[in-house]
Amino acid sequence: MSTPARSSRRNIGELVARLKFERADYDLITEGRFDRMVTRWFLKSKGKMRFSVYEVDDFEVPGATGEGGCRERLCLLADVVYSQLPDPDIALICIIDRDIEVVIPGAAPNPFVLFTDGCDMQSLFFEEDILERYIELYVQPPGAVRVSELVAAI
Repeated sequence: MSTPARSSRRNIGELVARLKFERADYDLITEGRFDRMVTRWFLKSKGKMRFSVYEVDDFEVPGATGEGGCRERLCLLADVVYSQLPDPDIALICIIDRDIEVVIPGAAPNPFVLFTDGCDMQSLFFEEDILERYIELYVQPPGAVRVSELVAAI
């Protein structure tokens, strides 16, 4: 995963200003590039166009030690935004994998944090309908793989 150079990263102050003054749109921030791609695809497939989806590496997050990786940075980002904008109706969602409790024990609840159902976005692909859609998008020629057989094999 390539990380944007420091100078190209947005700072949290810009994000706070956007959230404070541009309340019509929602900002979603994910842990990584794959999560961002899946989230964008899902929102687009549902006709949800008033969302901007970022990955945490798009932001400069002061105070991150790097020990907790992207999860730590995303939790810190959510905490900083919440400390500056404690309104839970602010249009920000930070999507964090469920395994965060293992990585950062005792992570404080934050209204901007939404946990995935599984330990990562990839685990969603074990849902037959999601796997079927993924195969429709990326496997050529269409119909080359029977999803029911693939799921049974897994």
